Amino acid sequence: MNGNIVRITKDISFDDLQSGKVDSFEVYLSIVNKWILDPAEKIANSYPDSTDFGMSLLALELMFFEPQGQFLTGKTSNRASKKTFCKAFDHFRDFLFEKQLIQNEVYSLPSESIYKWARCGLFHSGRLANELLVDAIDYTTYCLEKNHILNGWLIDPWKLLPVIKLYSEDYISKLKKRDNKELLDNFNSTFNR
Repeated sequence: MNGNIVRITKDISFDDLQSGKVDSFEVYLSIVNKWILDPAEKIANSYPDSTDFGMSLLALELMFFEPQGQFLTGKTSNRASKKTFCKAFDHFRDFLFEKQLIQNEVYSLPSESIYKWARCGLFHSGRLANELLVDAIDYTTYCLEKNHILNGWLIDPWKLLPVIKLYSEDYISKLKKRDNKELLDNFNSTFNR
């Protein structure tokens, strides 16, 4: 079989990877961008401030976390989707906090709640739980914050999108430094699976 025919993404073939034309880090970023972030960006740009499209946008963004958890742990998410999703969301939240892209009170929100309200809500029930609302009117300053009026949480998928992109680029930047053996080994274990 010709490895140029079989594509990883539109721009990357298996031959490109096997020949060293691109490395695993470039493939990872290409997959994240082409399969999740670019389609999400098209929705975000085409339908700003639309709650209905905000749900679709959020669903695409949530698709990022479980696979990311596999890269962080080096393990599959079989029979562990919640644990894997939460591992990635916690890592992402640490990044947001470090970059001052969320408020301290977001740490009081268990990642299990985001998993239950958003991921399971959208993927299993087709709706979010009452504790979490999509902010389509630009009420929030951050992508996720406490709503003190309704005593719940607001998530802004339009603000979430650029920080997921920033996070994934930062993640690859850390891998390229090759100074965190566990992070690199787990990435390679998942990538080569």
